[in-house]
Amino acid sequence: FVVDSEGQLYGLSVGGNSVWRYDNEPMDWTYIGGATDKIYAGGDRLFATNPQTGDIYEYDGQPNSWTKVGGPGDMFVVDSEGQLYGLSVGGNSVWRYDNELMDWTQIGWGMIKIYAGGHTLLAKFSQTGEIHQYNSETNFWTTISYPMDIIGAGCNSLMISVEEEIRFARDKIVTLLTASRILSILSDAPLPHSLAPNQETEARQFISWLHSTSEELETLASRWEQEVVDSYCAIAGGLMNWTTAMQEMNQSFSLQFLALQQNIQAETREFNLLSSLMKCRHDTAKNAINNIR
Repeated sequence: FVVDSEGQLYGLSVGGNSVWRYDNEPMDWTYIGGATDKIYAGGDRLFATNPQTGDIYEYDGQPNSWTKVGGPGDMFVVDSEGQLYGLSVGGNSVWRYDNELMDWTQIGWGMIKIYAGGHTLLAKFSQTGEIHQYNSETNFWTTISYPMDIIGAGCNSLMISVEEEIRFARDKIVTLLTASRILSILSDAPLPHSLAPNQETEARQFISWLHSTSEELETLASRWEQEVVDSYCAIAGGLMNWTTAMQEMNQSFSLQFLALQQNIQAETREFNLLSSLMKCRHDTAKNAINNIR
């Protein structure tokens, strides 16, 4: 099965004797083509290879209507824009289909595998095993990852290091969000009755402080969470570099974490006139902050 970028589902029958299009009703499929080796989808386009010749065809939108767009290749990929790429028979060269019948442009040499996703085309070089990314505007390839055998025996320990850094960040984020939630609940609780004027003034200042501090904690947690996500997505840049980046990120946020905790602890000492009922709320907030470790 394949799904194009528009969400259209296609299927290849068992044995590869026919191609079918799902018509968005349960069990409602339309026959659109005969025997096929493989099918590829991207954008709003569907391609299929002939099992006998290896030639690649594009589906024209009507049952049994297919147009030959290229000869055989070791593999084909389609990006989310519907751009078709192919790896020559025997590997070595990468070609881009230029959307004219049988019109292809060679864009790379020395590759053994190609990968496409989103607007990105990647290729693995045969001699080095490096992963390169293609820039369609400059027609150049950029190395984005070293081969895994360079990492070698250290790979397992690096993965453990990565997992430890992620776990450390997640624990801190949960701690921040927990404290933020407690302060938010305390800030939403109504003020006690019969407060003296000076106590009520300070109590309202305290409520305002609880609210703003809750937001500060949540903001730091959200930024940290986003950094973890961004760093995780950057793993294609090389595992060792990514691990170092994760460590530096956690160190940076840990310092921000500590500075925020110290500021909050100092600010809690400024509230001296709270009533006994508000004092209980103050102590709860103080304990929540002290638990940020």
